[in-house]
Amino acid sequence: MMTPIVKEEDEMGIVLVDSVIENVGFGLFFILLGLLALRVATFILVMRIIPFLSVGDIYHLTQLTPFEMLLSIIVSVVILCAMLAFPLMGVLLIYTGLRGLLVREVIIIDKRLLSVVIMEESSIKYLESIKKIPFHDLKTVEITYNTHCEKCSYDSPSMSIWSDDSWDVSIISIHGDSVQIYNGNYKSKAEKLARKICRITGETATHRTDYTPPTHPMYG
Repeated sequence: MMTPIVKEEDEMGIVLVDSVIENVGFGLFFILLGLLALRVATFILVMRIIPFLSVGDIYHLTQLTPFEMLLSIIVSVVILCAMLAFPLMGVLLIYTGLRGLLVREVIIIDKRLLSVVIMEESSIKYLESIKKIPFHDLKTVEITYNTHCEKCSYDSPSMSIWSDDSWDVSIISIHGDSVQIYNGNYKSKAEKLARKICRITGETATHRTDYTPPTHPMYG
């Protein structure tokens, strides 16, 4: 759940739902990536694999020196692996995108039920699911600060210069299961939501910093 919408809220509980706009946006984005991957696979098949399997190219291969033949075989195997990988990647991305379009996650945190209920609603019954975590199985409500800044911490100024920093709010059970409630760029929203969950569940919030080394050297 990226940035949930509070559908209902009172002293006894809170109902959070996915943002339809985010679901549609991410769903279409993944579908486009999947179609692009399938297009690349088709290009490799038509432009490289089929010509290589033709009689002329196989005959040409026999005229090469042993080293050239080995090099040609290695390149062909790499291309074949790419052709097999791209369709699998495309299908997975399209499935993820369709699931984003067709499934809406609903999280109910209710004092009356004494449970956290995670539901995935869909017009397709096969995609629906429901899971309950009793309050007595909850360990903590955790806020995670994700950053590429090695010197930054949870208590760093909220207006960080690291634009791709993010905040997660998750419910952690005593069994180690984790349910992500929020993922976004605002510390204040994460803390506000965590306080609401703690008020209902009676748990306390903990926080940690998750540092990931940057892929480029501009971070300090």
